[in-house]
Formats: sequence, C-alpha cells, structure tokens
Amino acid sequence: MAFASMFIIPFLAFSIVAIIVFLIYILTKITFYIFQSIGLYKISKMNGYKYPIIAWIPGVSQYIIGKFNKSSRLGVLYSILTIMKYLLIVVVFSFDNFVLFNLYLVYLVIYFVFDVFIMDRFYTKIFENPNIYTIITTYTFGFAKPIFIFMARYKLKK
Repeated sequence: MAFASMFIIPFLAFSIVAIIVFLIYILTKITFYIFQSIGLYKISKMNGYKYPIIAWIPGVSQYIIGKFNKSSRLGVLYSILTIMKYLLIVVVFSFDNFVLFNLYLVYLVIYFVFDVFIMDRFYTKIFENPNIYTIITTYTFGFAKPIFIFMARYKLKK
C-alpha cells in the first residue's frame, strides 16, 4: 500500500497542477478574445463598416484589421491565413504525421511574420510610437496584440 501511494500522490498532485495551468491558459485566451473583439467592434463601428458584428467571429474578425489598413484584399488574405491556421491544427493532429507537423510549424512562422507586418501597419495608424507596440507584440509572440487592439478603440477619432 505504501509503495502505491509513492506514485499515486505525486501523479495526482501533478495532474491537479496541470489542470489548473490549463484552465488559467484557457481563461486567458477567452479574456484576450473578448478584449480583441470589443476593440475590433468599436473600430469597425467608428469607421462605418457595413458588418461590425464580424469582430466576434474568430478568424473572420481579422478582416477588420486589414480593411482598417485601407486594403480589403489584405483583410481577406489575413482572414484566410488565420482560418487556415485553425484548420491546419485539426489536420495535423488528426493525421499524426511528422512531416505535416513540421510543415505546420513553418506555416506558423510565416503567419507570425505576416501578422507582425499587418499589426505594424495597424499600430502606425493609431499610436504615436508604433515601433514600441510592434516590438512588444513580437516579443510576446502575439499575446499582447488583443490588449493593444482593445486600447486602440480609445485612440481613434471619428
């Protein structure tokens, strides 16, 4: 009995810690999603876009950022790349193929570079020192982006 408890108690402790960390991660992602959606919704309303409600649709909401940069094509491309990122996650983990996983990692790097480029253009139109926001977005691997989009709703002038 004592031998079994040597392994069960640490396993349970590790499991509980892993579940808590996972829940914190999920709650953070949901919170950031809400911040980004509120910011994009406000931006689209202030700029008179026809369908501001798309700010709440994951992937499609990136269209607002591209359109704000005065390029509907860029917005469509950004949305397509974001939706592809989500779909590729399903494909990679469904087939469990090493080559697909490596291609997905390459895609993520390309997407991240494109994302930083788009967000730099976005920050240039809103903030006085856009380079600071771009650097912070890059160093946080995009986690700060929703907060900056949320902050941007106060910087816009109608």
